[in-house]
Amino acid sequence: MTPADKLQKLIPEGVFSRWFRNATFEERAVIVPLAFQAEWIANHFDAELTNAFGFFPQIIVRKEAEAPAPLSILDVENAAATPITKARRRDNGYIARELVILNLPHSDPKAPVWVRKNGRVSLIIQGGYRSRPNSAKPEYIGIPYGSIARLILYYILTEATYTKSRRVELGQSFDAFLASIGATKESRGKKTGAEAALKQLDRLLNASFRLQYMHESEGVEVNKGRALPLADSYEIWFSKKRDFTSQTTLWNSHLELSKELFESLTKNPVPLSWDILLQLRKSPLALDLYAWLSYESARAQQSGKGRFVPWAALKEQMGAEYGTVDEFSRKARKEIKKISGIYGALKVTTPRGGVAICADSLPSVSRQELPK
Repeated sequence: MTPADKLQKLIPEGVFSRWFRNATFEERAVIVPLAFQAEWIANHFDAELTNAFGFFPQIIVRKEAEAPAPLSILDVENAAATPITKARRRDNGYIARELVILNLPHSDPKAPVWVRKNGRVSLIIQGGYRSRPNSAKPEYIGIPYGSIARLILYYILTEATYTKSRRVELGQSFDAFLASIGATKESRGKKTGAEAALKQLDRLLNASFRLQYMHESEGVEVNKGRALPLADSYEIWFSKKRDFTSQTTLWNSHLELSKELFESLTKNPVPLSWDILLQLRKSPLALDLYAWLSYESARAQQSGKGRFVPWAALKEQMGAEYGTVDEFSRKARKEIKKISGIYGALKVTTPRGGVAICADSLPSVSRQELPK
C-alpha cells in the first residue's frame, strides 16, 4: 500500500480531497502547488503523514504551469461540510438593538479606547492587537469606524439572523462579499474599496466591546457591565499577492458570532432595508440615523405615541465627534431630509431643539417580515 493510500485511510474523505486532491506523492515528499497549502498540511496532518510514510516527509511547493482553482479553506473539523455559495445581499438587513442605540465612531478616533454614551448606558470599544509573522511585538490595529465597518457589521448580523446560526460564511469570493455591502473591487479609495473593507473587518474582529450601565441614587452607585464581542472565533484567508483590482479571494472564510451578540440579535433584531442602507452608505451618520429612526418608528407604532429627542442627547448618542450641538444638528437635519426622501413611511419633523418621531411613523421594514 502506498503512502497516499495509507493517508487516505487515515483522513476523512472530504478532508483528503480538499487538501490533497492536487498533491503528488513521492518516496520521501509530498508536492503541492501552493505555499499556504503546504503550511496548512504541515501544521495539521503531521501525525497522519508520519503514520503513512513511517517518517515525516518533506512538504515541497512546486508551482505547476496551470495551478488548480484555489482550495476552499475551512476548519479541518468542518472540511467535509457542503460547499457554500458566494456572498449575497439579502432584501433586508438586521442589527442588534444595542448597536442601534449605541454605535461605532464615524471617523478614526486614533486612540486605544473610545466611548459612546446614551443616557446611563455606554459602549466602550478598545482597539485590538494581532501578531505578525517575523515580529515578536503585537501590532495595534485600531478601532473600527465609518460606513464600511457598519455595512460589514450589518452583513454579518444579517447572515446570522437568516441562517439562525452563529457561524457566518463570508463567501468564496471577496468580490462577491464587497458587492454584498455595496463596495466594488474597482474601488481603490482607502475609505471605500477592498483594502478599506479588509482593514475594517480586521478591526471589528479584534476589537473589544463592552456595555456599561451606571446609576447613582441616594449615595449608592450602581455599575453594571458585560462584554459584547463580535466573534468568539474566526478564520480569514486572504491572498496578499493578488491585486485589489483583480479577483481577490477570501476562499471560504468564516467566523463564529459571539454567544452574547447572537442572543441579543435573536431577542431584539431590528430589521432594515438593504436598498436604503446602500443608498446611504457614504455617510456613517446617515446610516446611524436611519437605523435609529426605523427603530423609533417601530416603538411609536407599538405604543401609539411619538417621541421628541433633543439634539444634545442625540449628539451624545451618535455624534460625539462633532464640535458643537449646532454643528451636529445642521448635519443631522441634512441627513434626515435625505433619509425621508427614500424612506416613505417615516414621519419625522425637526422642530427647534431636536427631532420628533411622529406617532404615525412606521418602521422601514415590518417585524412581521423577520425571517421564518
